[in-house]
Amino acid sequence: MKLCLAIAVVVAFVAAQQPAPTCKPPMQWESYEHHLSGESHSFARRKVSYDETNQRVRIVEQYDQENETRQYFDILYLYNEHKYYLYNLGTQACEQRPLNEPFHSRGVPEGATYSGQYYFGAAVDPVNSVYVNSYKGDTQYGYYTGYFTNTSCLPIYHTHYHSDGTLTVSFYFDVTLGFSDPGVFIPPSACL
Repeated sequence: MKLCLAIAVVVAFVAAQQPAPTCKPPMQWESYEHHLSGESHSFARRKVSYDETNQRVRIVEQYDQENETRQYFDILYLYNEHKYYLYNLGTQACEQRPLNEPFHSRGVPEGATYSGQYYFGAAVDPVNSVYVNSYKGDTQYGYYTGYFTNTSCLPIYHTHYHSDGTLTVSFYFDVTLGFSDPGVFIPPSACL
């Protein structure tokens, strides 16, 4: 009995000494995203093309804002060029605007730390579940929580509780590496 207890204590001690897993998401990927913004009382269904290498993001979205008509947008953020294109797919109007904010990585932000591993789904059925790493902490954008796949560090879910009291939430699904369209970061023809 004492031997079993001693082994259990050693196993628990060794497990506690394991370093936190590092999480560096792929630099280029696409996914679908559900994005909720408490500040604007909006919900968007998006297709996201994300290029951290060249600091570009393309979002094609269906945008629903409280008490307003549903809208459809194609937004291309070119951070290195300090501009973005906002193309309204309903009106066919396109605007080129200055982009003065820095590129935001969709990885674990500075200030967030590893907080544990969990199954999304049922731990008793790992074939139909996803094993994830969790990160949380205070960041320059407010309090952050995020979940990434354990082996590939693909984004699954993140929240930001901003210092002004607003909340943004993103769920990612059908994440694929690379881009299905090599011209995805070319502005829409109506914008040129």
